[in-house]
Amino acid sequence: MSNPHPRRPKQRPKWQKDPRVSFFRSRQLLDRIGTFLLGFGTLAIIQAVMRPPAESPSSRSSPSFQPSEELPSGWYSPPAPDEQAQNRQSTQQQPVDVADATVCVKGTLPNGSEVCASGVSIDPTLAGIDPDEGSVVVTNFHVVLNTGNEPPIQLGGQGEWHSSEVIKRSPEMDLALLYIPDAKLPAATLAETSPEAQRPVRAIGFPNNQPLTIRDSTLLGKIQECLATPPCLALKQGTITHGNSGGPLEADGLVIGINQGETIEEIAIPVEQVHHFLSDEVEDSDLIPPQYNPGMPPGMPPGMPPGMQRGRPFPPPYRGYPP
Repeated sequence: MSNPHPRRPKQRPKWQKDPRVSFFRSRQLLDRIGTFLLGFGTLAIIQAVMRPPAESPSSRSSPSFQPSEELPSGWYSPPAPDEQAQNRQSTQQQPVDVADATVCVKGTLPNGSEVCASGVSIDPTLAGIDPDEGSVVVTNFHVVLNTGNEPPIQLGGQGEWHSSEVIKRSPEMDLALLYIPDAKLPAATLAETSPEAQRPVRAIGFPNNQPLTIRDSTLLGKIQECLATPPCLALKQGTITHGNSGGPLEADGLVIGINQGETIEEIAIPVEQVHHFLSDEVEDSDLIPPQYNPGMPPGMPPGMPPGMQRGRPFPPPYRGYPP
């Protein structure tokens, strides 16, 4: 018997019958998937940009421990940092131009007129003085010989005047140390040793009562014909004159000597003698040798040029000490 309701063959959708329709349907599906992925990726990027950066272990601040008076005995309380010491250390690391540390030491001539001799501010610790308490200046002994015990000091020959006190003298070395309490003067750096001959140098000071002057010169070497303890540094002629006494002789940014005067050459006291003067081996002395007699320049100490006699003044031109 035949089936009155024969099963019809299953009809496929139109898009499965037509290959073109199948292609377009697949493309639409891929487009939707791509749009979804693009939106999700964009959202992830925006969230990453807007999120605050994570703290690294080094940038995280550790909790500060604040000791209190209620701490049990035996607990360690770390000392507070010495800010002044840190500031001094950072200041000392910055080299000071020697000219910026040169000072005018006010003196008085026999006619009553005031003049500027020279000096240089150095590190107070070299003299055993705390920098927080004041500044120190090195100059010649003959500069302060007639100024009294408290010569006025002026940095760079301009601005404020400071009262100083002569705290150490050595007539034999022709050096003096001045203390300026409560002053914060820039300090030049002393070289350890003086350089060899033929090195370019600069003499800094107040020649002939002029403003602060820097003169380029050449170091000729060391000689024994000195105004004080030999040896001394010989300079090219025309480097120093009245007013340069006590000022710094500089090379490569360091003080290599203290300008002094003239014998057979223009001379300066070498920095090795300055270090020796600042040491405890040299005591303060108020004994005035014969070469410092008032009314005439000093005579020659040991090491005088041939033909010169002790106690006799130098022939002109005389540049060593105030007349």
